[in-house]
Amino acid sequence: MLAIAVIAHLWFAVFKQKKRANATLTTYDDTLRLRVVPGVGSLRIRELTVGTAERFLNAVRDKTEPSAAKHAKTVLSQAMGLAARHAAVEHNPLRNVSPITTEKELARALTLDEVRKLRAGLRAYERAWHGTSQISWTSCSGRGCGSARRWQ
Repeated sequence: MLAIAVIAHLWFAVFKQKKRANATLTTYDDTLRLRVVPGVGSLRIRELTVGTAERFLNAVRDKTEPSAAKHAKTVLSQAMGLAARHAAVEHNPLRNVSPITTEKELARALTLDEVRKLRAGLRAYERAWHGTSQISWTSCSGRGCGSARRWQ
């Protein structure tokens, strides 16, 4: 019986042959090495249940951040999908795992004091690197730049 680590490495070897962005390959390789193999890699593929996968992903989310858990879910799901396509398991348990949610921070505009500090920092940067204090940048609220201003 295959261990999850073996099927995950097989999946990644096939995945690397497809044309993917280097950042994607690096992210998935890191996820495989740092999260999936240490977390559930020693389990046999038939030992991975929905509950086991859910607990693993929750632990990754709690120890790191939701995006790391999302990447782990993607890598593990793809690996288990490969196992299912080759009849090594009856179904992919990751298909029934709860969605991994993230809390989105509300966008906010800078306060006048924060704008002043930012402008002072930009002026200092310009003087240090370019010998001039003339700067130009756009001010946005975080929700869009429809009412942007040009500062000089």
